[in-house]
Amino acid sequence: DIHKRILQNSTIASDCAIHFFDIMSQAINAQLRTVVASSFRTHDIKLINYNYLSAMVEFSDGSKGTYKSGWGPGFESPAVTKICAVGGDESILVEELNDQTKIIKLHSDGTEQIIYSELSHLENATQAQQEFVYRAINEDLDLEFHHQRTLACMEVAEAADRSIAESEAMTLNIQ
Repeated sequence: DIHKRILQNSTIASDCAIHFFDIMSQAINAQLRTVVASSFRTHDIKLINYNYLSAMVEFSDGSKGTYKSGWGPGFESPAVTKICAVGGDESILVEELNDQTKIIKLHSDGTEQIIYSELSHLENATQAQQEFVYRAINEDLDLEFHHQRTLACMEVAEAADRSIAESEAMTLNIQ
């Protein structure tokens, strides 16, 4: 029921993928240039948006990133998310399954480094965000970079939804 209510007014791209586009852009450290996405609805309730999303993004340096997520009716667990960003000499793999998140950096020499592994990540992420906002207010931090990256990721999420609607890749004009 929770997923159905969310999907009545938004899509996976605008609700979830936006955060993972942000993780990819941080890991690759290049501008997102194109996105192509496809979707599927695992149920036949017409008032609800798709509940499976597959998106591929390309960065200005030629790196690539993929995002796949599905939740709600038709999935065994409450949520399954997987992203991968590949560029240069390393790649980033982010896996979410239920309440566990792992972020793994894979190096070209074959070594792996677990950057983050956490149960109940939502509570920890919320706590970290609250601490950052508190610090930003008290220390008068310049948030322009974060603001611009957030707007860019929102543009990518909107382009992913357009890509689904128009069945073609979308070129982004993010500066």
